[in-house]
Amino acid sequence: MPDRENDSKKKVRHLAALLIAGYLTYDAWKRAMRDEIEAEYIRQYVAGIGGAALMLDADWNTLQTLLDRQYGYLDTFANELTAGRLSEDEIGARSELYISSATQAFERGKVSGKTSGELELPAYPGDGSTPCLTNCQCEWDVVEEETEWQAFWRLGPTEHCDVCSERSETWNPYVVEK
Repeated sequence: MPDRENDSKKKVRHLAALLIAGYLTYDAWKRAMRDEIEAEYIRQYVAGIGGAALMLDADWNTLQTLLDRQYGYLDTFANELTAGRLSEDEIGARSELYISSATQAFERGKVSGKTSGELELPAYPGDGSTPCLTNCQCEWDVVEEETEWQAFWRLGPTEHCDVCSERSETWNPYVVEK
């Protein structure tokens, strides 16, 4: 895991501790979480695409859509927190999932950069569409042919879920005509 992602995970754990200790209000915690999620998503997408100079308006729009979805999840999480039924460890672990989910931003950025934004794939590692959820370590490998894009779902180096295994067989390759 990259150092920056580890730093983000430590920060959201620390935010959970501050919330539980009463040093942060729920609103302040939520604002700080939004800031950290946004920073990690931008960092990952930009890294995936190959640098900020390569970002197009469509990439920023995609990134905003991803962030809006996470903010919706965060609103639900914040509402659950006000009920006071979660421990600091539970809040910290769940908060880390938001940082882990930024893998999907990296993969989307990587695909966009390789295809000049022309290819949209049916799912992305870390997007929550697999049982491994945001812990997915798989990746897309995209090959450009003359008349089509061939995208291969590659299994990650760690254990993988049944859905990822199935995708690595079914989407081997996933073909999209140009």
